[in-house]
Amino acid sequence: MAGIAAGDGSATNGQEAAGKYKGVAPKADLVVVKLKGGEESGTFESAAVVDAMAYLFEKAKVLNEPAVVNMSFGFHGGPIDGTSLLDQAVQSAVGPGRIIVASAGNQRAIPMPAEGTIPKDGSDTLTVDLSNCHAPGCTDVILSLWYAGEDAYTIKVTAPNGTPLSATDGARQSAVIDGSIVQIFNANSSPPNGDKNSLVTFSGRGSGEFVWSITLQRTGNRGSGKWDAWTVPPFGEVFFRDHVPRNPDSSVAGTVAEPGSSYGAITVGAYTTKFRWESSTGAQQSLAAFQDFGWLYFLSAGGPTRDGRIKPDLAAPGVLMSSASADCFVSNCIPENLSRDGRHLMIGGTSMSAPMVTGAAALILQADATNFPRPLLKNTAVQDFFTGTELPDNTWGHGKVSLLNAFNALQSDQPPTVSLSAGPADGTTVPFTASASDPDPDDSIAEYLWDFDNDGATDAITTTPTVSRKYTSGGAYTAKVIAVDQRGKNAEATTSVTVTASASDDGRGCFIATAAYGSYLDPHVQTLRNFRDEVLMRSAVGKQFIDFYYAWSPDAARFIARRPLLKAGTRLMLTPVVFTLEHPRLSGGVLLTGVIMFIPLAFKWRRSD
Repeated sequence: MAGIAAGDGSATNGQEAAGKYKGVAPKADLVVVKLKGGEESGTFESAAVVDAMAYLFEKAKVLNEPAVVNMSFGFHGGPIDGTSLLDQAVQSAVGPGRIIVASAGNQRAIPMPAEGTIPKDGSDTLTVDLSNCHAPGCTDVILSLWYAGEDAYTIKVTAPNGTPLSATDGARQSAVIDGSIVQIFNANSSPPNGDKNSLVTFSGRGSGEFVWSITLQRTGNRGSGKWDAWTVPPFGEVFFRDHVPRNPDSSVAGTVAEPGSSYGAITVGAYTTKFRWESSTGAQQSLAAFQDFGWLYFLSAGGPTRDGRIKPDLAAPGVLMSSASADCFVSNCIPENLSRDGRHLMIGGTSMSAPMVTGAAALILQADATNFPRPLLKNTAVQDFFTGTELPDNTWGHGKVSLLNAFNALQSDQPPTVSLSAGPADGTTVPFTASASDPDPDDSIAEYLWDFDNDGATDAITTTPTVSRKYTSGGAYTAKVIAVDQRGKNAEATTSVTVTASASDDGRGCFIATAAYGSYLDPHVQTLRNFRDEVLMRSAVGKQFIDFYYAWSPDAARFIARRPLLKAGTRLMLTPVVFTLEHPRLSGGVLLTGVIMFIPLAFKWRRSD
């Protein structure tokens, strides 16, 4: 591993860094694997990627070795906010000694994202250009729209010939318009983040200029009104004409792809360290007209993510890398694209820069097998004339990777210390606070990795020491936090927590009953939950009552739980209700007797008035 070049672009940078770190001999072998999109299209299945990650890290665990996985692929069909299943799988897999590096993507020059904010009861119209979408390379186009789950939109698609197609919130519409099969899937739910995801798809095309307009009419006004959209076709053949977010340098913002948008990934952009090469024909080839030495690759994608985080984390050399010619057989490669030996292909993009950082992370783990290198690589990145000093930003991240700087910083580092405490539970939600410090005067805590049930998976990654966890069921849990300093050194702490409130399928429990009976496992509480789910939830009036109940019951439950006499009184009031639900026939007779006795009393009270 010592010969890997993963620094500022010079071939000796990795060797020099490894040489300067001879005081600590490498104690670990590395499992270094590259995951790449399958088939010629570069597509992949998320499930297969997750299975591959699980296998690799499990294999590394059996071998008791650290592992680094490189992911040079991307996808824009998800929410780009870290909550997709793929992004969460990446986050869950990482930790000290378990590293995932992802390419940022190569869409920085393509107007593929769009965004906007719609006022209450307002509307917005965006324009999408499909003029360059031709078979066989571009036949099916998807527009993926994301917005707050509390909002609702009516989506109207208008064809180039003026023909409209509309779908209200929750509806699906399809038609053949102007030579295209158009489908609107309005407001598909997205369980991981609670937002709504609507899709507009186009299959086939007519003739002439093929520009469509999409109007969003806001009909539900409880959310923010903010929407985001991405095109999901082959690169550059479909793009938005308006509502395109821009960086300060006028490049397109919000182009980073999944899994680069994951909280767990080290996401890498690309910059230029070479723009000339001698091809297999013996001629000198050049990209100088497109790329200048030291500058960011003009296609290197960046942030922000939909939830506002900076991506990429840093940049690495990625233009005209000499790589095995796996993308084409040597016999049918373009000779000018082959290197001098005729066996290696000159390739550019973040798929080349990400492996450079993967190698850097591998070298760091050889020296410190339990390191979490992302903070170390970010905080030792180089800022120069090309990056500017106003970093981090959504093009360069924290700057250019420097393995030499990283090793110099790693030599003098000491691990932090951390303790963990849990606050009083609010229903099934438990607040946690980590108290961490670092003995190095020029160091501090950079990240906190949280495992709320101590199962080995990273459930959340934050830069702040406080976080809340909503548990899906009651019980006793052990929660763990790992505090990571700016040099990747880390320490962990655990604490025990007991959750005594219940959570139904929609995450809401019978708060008052749980407070009164002392446990969500009490059979009286289960009876009330069953009545809620099997009776009240099946009628509009019942649902309104449930919404009203959950608006005020948590505060009332906390008040009751702290007062033993009030708990006893609440149980006394709930007992006949529970009895009625458990014994409807017997309780019906009791209720009828009560009504018969009540009638003469009512007439007596009426006469007395």
